[in-house]
Amino acid sequence: MIGKANYELMERIARGDREAFSEFSEQYRQEVYKNALRFCPEYAEDVTQRVFTKIWIKRNFPPKEEILSWLYVITKNESISEKKRYWNKNVLLESSDEEIGKILENHPSNLDNPREYAISQEQHEFLGDSFNELKPEFRAVLIGSIEGKKYQEIAEEQKISIRTVRSRLNRGKIELKRKINKRKDLFA
Repeated sequence: MIGKANYELMERIARGDREAFSEFSEQYRQEVYKNALRFCPEYAEDVTQRVFTKIWIKRNFPPKEEILSWLYVITKNESISEKKRYWNKNVLLESSDEEIGKILENHPSNLDNPREYAISQEQHEFLGDSFNELKPEFRAVLIGSIEGKKYQEIAEEQKISIRTVRSRLNRGKIELKRKINKRKDLFA
């Protein structure tokens, strides 16, 4: 249970008191970081920062008895969001290829078993490395496509024609699939 002083601190934060927020974040940073390490060890610091940023922006606190469980839920949700951000930036999601579908089924957020998670992490790292090995011009259009941008937007950003966007997108997908096919053992 949270003490009266801490509840007053939350009330001050709700009114926009930066000093109170600084005290609050200092008091709970370790707890949030510890939970972030459990959920998303590779991005625990980023998750911790996002949790406190979200708290400051929303300033909507739970009943005083529930502060630790509230922080736990926010941290868990931000960890899941961070994994999705990484996944969306580093893995080709728009391909209908059968191998990509299998990989998505084994995405770390869908796994409960630690062994499956470890295997999935290996797949995840392989895909990230494979993606980063693509030619920069392929990566640029693939990222644009993954982010949901229209071909016209990608063309304008890259200063290329829409036809070139389509070509690079197709060639990038083919190259990524080729890399995946070389490691079918990892995705069996």
